[in-house]
This record gives sequence, C-alpha cells and structure tokens, in this order.
Amino acid sequence: KKALHVTTADFGTALEETAPCQALDVRGLILKVEHPPIVPGDGSCVFHEGSIVYSMGAEELTLACALAPPVDKDVVFLSFPLTQEEIFYAQKCHGFLTDVILDSIRQKDPKETTAKVELLVQKLWRLQITAKEFVAELLSSAPFQADGYSYEKLLKWIEFTLPFAWKYSCCVN
Repeated sequence: KKALHVTTADFGTALEETAPCQALDVRGLILKVEHPPIVPGDGSCVFHEGSIVYSMGAEELTLACALAPPVDKDVVFLSFPLTQEEIFYAQKCHGFLTDVILDSIRQKDPKETTAKVELLVQKLWRLQITAKEFVAELLSSAPFQADGYSYEKLLKWIEFTLPFAWKYSCCVN
C-alpha cells in the first residue's frame, strides 16, 4: 500500500492524515491530494502541486491505491495525457462539484437540502442522471434558484467540463 497525503471531506466531517490507503465507508469523498507538479500532454508547464477531486467512495480510492505505485521522492513532475486547457477545466469542474456540497454545509442549509445536493452530484458523477437533469434539479432547490439564462449557462458549462473532470480523476487516481 502506498502512503499519500490526502484531506478528505466526508460531507460534514473533515479528516486530514498521512497514512496508508485504506477502505473508507462513505458514499462520496472530496479529496485534497498533494502531488508533484503536473506537465500536461501538450508540453506546456503547469505547476499545480495539489488537486481537489470529487470521488465516488471507497471502491475508487481503494482501487487507485492498490494499482498506483508509490510516488518516489525523486519524482519531479507528473505527466498527464491532458492539455493545459483540459486540466484547467477539469479542476474547475471538480471545484464546482465539491463547492456546491461544501457551500451547502457551510451555509448550514437544512440537512435535507445538503443531502439532495450530495445525491445530485453523486448521480451526475455516476451518469445516473444527465447534466440537464442535474442542473434542473439543482437550480430548483431553494438556495440555488436561478433564471433561464443561468440554467443554460450552467448546463453548457457542466456538459463541457465534466468529461475533463472524469479524465483528470483517472490521472490523479
């Protein structure tokens, strides 16, 4: 098992540790992963040494830990098969998906609202609902109500960035 420095948010409970990977009994995770700088596949330089990543629970994390070799301290960068632009949009999408959940918690929304937001993100991530259904449900929730223009703008943005977020997750894992 490899050791990694990860901060997880189990939707309400923050845990920071440096420890061997182990299975966690949660439905969804928000991970803060520290890693060497990333070099995109297009050869441009990007100096991200950490990533905030939405993950669907213990299976993904346990599998990633089991398959990934330990990161040697002599590793100076990671190479991802994504362009700098794709990495940018992937990180923004992960940031949005994690922030929508964390903002609901921070704002002390009713537990039912936070649970609904969490479930919507999970369903979107697992392709159990479309981006259109996700945006419609999210924006019809009390704290997120918006007009038609905001709906269309958010829908286009999610449809554009979500594939990059999935691809980025595979690279980080």
